[in-house]
Amino acid sequence: MTVTDLGVKRAREMQDRPPLPAATCERIERERDFFNRSVAVTTVQDASLRVPQDLEEGLEREVKGLARSLEGKTVCDYGCGQGVFSCFLAQRGACVHSFDVSEAQVALARRAAQANRVAGRVFPEVMAGEYLAYPSNYFDLVFGNAVLHHVDIPQAAREIYRVLKPGGQAVFGEPLGENRLLEWARRSALRTAKHRHSLDEHSLRYSEIQQFGSLFDRMSVRETRLLRMGIRLLEEFSIGKADGRARPWLGRWSARLERADDWLLGRYAGLRHLCQYVVLTVFKRGSGRTDR
Repeated sequence: MTVTDLGVKRAREMQDRPPLPAATCERIERERDFFNRSVAVTTVQDASLRVPQDLEEGLEREVKGLARSLEGKTVCDYGCGQGVFSCFLAQRGACVHSFDVSEAQVALARRAAQANRVAGRVFPEVMAGEYLAYPSNYFDLVFGNAVLHHVDIPQAAREIYRVLKPGGQAVFGEPLGENRLLEWARRSALRTAKHRHSLDEHSLRYSEIQQFGSLFDRMSVRETRLLRMGIRLLEEFSIGKADGRARPWLGRWSARLERADDWLLGRYAGLRHLCQYVVLTVFKRGSGRTDR
């Protein structure tokens, strides 16, 4: 599909779609305002927008597996933030359509595409996750990291399902909100001094995860980062993490702790709700489906 054809199809579909409820529109505006105020575009250096050599080491296994065969795929980076992950996907052969609700974030995502020399393969836009301007049945894959807990879950799920091709799948990594102690730590003054929360965001509970998955043909759920949540502390104190240099220890420790988590969570299911993160993989039924 050419750029012109894509624009025509988008325009036709948008004409026939009902508007969002007022409460959802108000939520979107709060999120947009929060992130526009939180991001100082002029102070962000290009060096921090380049894809780190070891970015793949920190990805969940579901994302790693899919990212190894992206040549010729049309991919959506759902809630792209500053766009570094979009560039990583483009470097692996994907045509990446990315979006964020914040104009400031999208400005940085465009700079990231230039800094990583993939501007012809990455197309950042300002958009809300609850009201996508993409045509139906357009994407082979949709990726999102820590974004679903910012959006209206049912509306976002309907949009993700709509834009996926038959046989397509989407992978989201989200904070899990079942561990009360972890939730307290997330909201503590020590952490929020560096990480402010928007008014509407909250870690996902199992009820919301099931609500999200019920709108797809199948969903797999994997809790992760029990012991491995400690790797985030190591990253906080790593030297030169923003200049793209590799950190060999990151991959080694991440792999060791992931194996330990697999062993623990496989034998003691009662520990799963204590995890920091959950990975959701959802599927849209179709002839292209390869999960069976």
